[in-house]
Amino acid sequence: MTTTIALPDTDLSRQLMQHGLGGSGLPIPFLGREIELLVTYIAGMEHHNSQEQARALPLEGECTLRREPDNAHDERAIAVHWQGRRIGYVPRRSNPVLAALMDAGKLLRARLLATRPKCPAWMVKQEGLDREIRILLAEL
Repeated sequence: MTTTIALPDTDLSRQLMQHGLGGSGLPIPFLGREIELLVTYIAGMEHHNSQEQARALPLEGECTLRREPDNAHDERAIAVHWQGRRIGYVPRRSNPVLAALMDAGKLLRARLLATRPKCPAWMVKQEGLDREIRILLAEL
């Protein structure tokens, strides 16, 4: 016995099934929007920046994320760049899903935050070398 469920015409699911995404003027979900995936610290800042370079970073701003699949220490490495210069990495424990998204062609963005990160207790960072970033999935 087959049961048919009647959905009201205003139901988005029914409209999508009938017309598909973008058809008949229907909106495409998340088009042109960003979805926050993670807020984390920037790993390795002390290895890629002097104190002066770290202090010269703005409180907030856009960063570029670049995959480094040939990285000798982590095949899923994602470098964080500020104005073309590597300033650190997405922490290794946070990068498996992000690396898979990037490898699948998804556009990830990062923003420097003015807040200080909650680093692991064993990690003691000098002021300026303890920056936090927000990583977002950008839908085109």
